[in-house]
Amino acid sequence: MRVAITGANGLLGGALASLHLARGDEVRGLVRNARRAADSLPGMRVFEGDLAVESSRLTDFLDGADIVYHCAAELQDPARMSATNVEGTRRLLTAAAGRIGRWIQVGTVGVYGRPRNGVITEKSPLAPADAYAESKAHADSLVMELSSVGNFEYAILRCCAVIGPGMPGRFLYRLIGLLDRGFFAPIGAPGALVSLIPVANVAHALNECAMLPQAAGRTYNLADQCTVEHLMEVCCNALGREMPRWRLPEAPVRTVAKLAEWIWPGPLTRAQIDVLTSRVRYSTEQIRRELGYNDVMKLEVVLRDLAIAWRGRST
Repeated sequence: MRVAITGANGLLGGALASLHLARGDEVRGLVRNARRAADSLPGMRVFEGDLAVESSRLTDFLDGADIVYHCAAELQDPARMSATNVEGTRRLLTAAAGRIGRWIQVGTVGVYGRPRNGVITEKSPLAPADAYAESKAHADSLVMELSSVGNFEYAILRCCAVIGPGMPGRFLYRLIGLLDRGFFAPIGAPGALVSLIPVANVAHALNECAMLPQAAGRTYNLADQCTVEHLMEVCCNALGREMPRWRLPEAPVRTVAKLAEWIWPGPLTRAQIDVLTSRVRYSTEQIRRELGYNDVMKLEVVLRDLAIAWRGRST
């Protein structure tokens, strides 16, 4: 089987590449840094390129691929999000026409906005609340539109925050660091839910989207949740620290966050407060029912390992 992976040297792309290389599949990876990818994933054929820029190499990268996993995306720089996540996806889709079997799109549950409570399903309305989510919602619509023109199948997997060793996100590490120093306290009433998903589970779900015929033309949500209190308990146990014994009232913290965004952007934002006080649950019923998906890694195991690894680096 020929497999093409964009962002193959990232957390998720690397997990997919390793999975398919272990099976003996022919794996191609589109990356920004070819040397780093070649060193970390021997056996993968590396294509260097930037989705935000026109490239003649896209055709060679895609030609004859049975499966294309589109993992690459700009997450940090809003100025590059449209060029990479939207126009870059459009370039790939155009180059894929008549050349591939199935396109697997890595999406985000952020396209549903930032609801405060309730259950989100695949039928929930889209309401992206930031530039990244807007760009990903647009990219998903391009996949649905251009796959029919290009005569290839597609499936879309919308994930919550993906975690694992080497993850680029700093928010969870910052929280672990605050717990280790005794500077973190939960916000608002108990029972808020944090949505996280181990990278191994996402790679497993994406592979099912790629291999199972019933996934063609479908969109699935994938997330795992635990309460903020449970997250603290797992991390504190791994760190050898006591659980925080006090809580912060939500309204004053939001006021402080709003002022902080004006005065000193970065350390404390309303979006971070949303994450720590949300009571939204993302349903995985559809992917479990239609594809028989089951977790291959427990969220608590990954949280514990990340906390231990952070402690080891900080000592």
